[in-house]
Order: sequence, then C-alpha cells, then structure tokens
Amino acid sequence: MSFAMAANAIHDANEVCDIPKLGACSDYLVASYARVACALSIEHISQILCSKWVFLMAFDASTDLQQTSWVDVRIRYYHNSTLENLHLITLPFAGRHTGLATFEMFEKLFDTVCPLWKEKLIGCSTNEVANMTGRLSGVVTRIQNVVKPNFMRVWCLLHQIDIIMQKVYKRVGCNFYKTLTSIISFLRR
Repeated sequence: MSFAMAANAIHDANEVCDIPKLGACSDYLVASYARVACALSIEHISQILCSKWVFLMAFDASTDLQQTSWVDVRIRYYHNSTLENLHLITLPFAGRHTGLATFEMFEKLFDTVCPLWKEKLIGCSTNEVANMTGRLSGVVTRIQNVVKPNFMRVWCLLHQIDIIMQKVYKRVGCNFYKTLTSIISFLRR
C-alpha cells in the first residue's frame, strides 16, 4: 500500500509542479515521499479510529539482535461484519522498555492519532512481560487506569505459543529459533 501511496504522491507532484518526467530521485526526495506516504496512512487510520465507536489494540515491544528496541502497535475494530486488523506503527524506542516510558510514548501517539482514545479503547492484547502487564507500573496497567471501566486485557495467544516453541527448540538444541527471530526482526525493520 505504501508503494501505491508513494507512486500517487510522485504523480501528484508531477501534475502540481508541471514536471513531465522526474528522472532520478535524490535520497532527500525519496525520504520526503516516504514521509508523505506514512503521514497519509496514519491520517487514514486516524479517520477510521475517530469514526469508530470502540476499538482494540495489540501492543508489543522487543529488542533485536543489534540491541535496537522497537514498539509495535496494531489496531483492531469491527467493520462490515468483520474484525479488521491494521498495523498502526512500529517505532524505534530509545532507552529501556519501562512501563512508564512505553506508556508515555503510547499516550503521545494516541493523543495525536485519536484524541478520544480513552473513551474508545476497550481492550489490549500483549505479551506477559512485567513491563507490559505489571500490576502496578506495566504499560497495560497504566492504560487501564485512564480508560473507561471494563477494559479487557488479553495475553496474546502468539506469545503463549512462542514460549512453548522456545522450550521445544531449547530441548532440541538447535539455533533455528534464534535464526528465525533474527529474520523476523530484520523484516520488521
């Protein structure tokens, strides 16, 4: 979808600037088009969230092999008799994944994308790591403290399967799991 959005942005720029052919793009121009495409995508998701009665969120944080931390946010909502699943953003995360730091990043993001998120967010799926779900200072606990009552917390099934698979691969004694997670981390970036 981003490629199509970038292509549309280039087409629109050609028409607005009356340039018959762009030719080779500089790194700056490519970065500019990528920013426009990302902004349009986030704006589209913002419009969707603002138009919905309620939505859910899947939240994950991880560190890859190069020790770069990432926070990943997905949105789920009901539309035309189906549960839609949108990837909102994956952000590099400076510093440690404390519950407070992650919540502050999340709050700034959602205050911008959907100002009424505290009224509309009804649940969150995440892994069972303490900084995510800790009883006093985990990010999901902090979110639950500011949203409406009856907030649903779900320990992601994929994370449960991941824990089981880690044990299986550890018993087998191969590097398959480490290699697989490295590939996933690389592709995610």
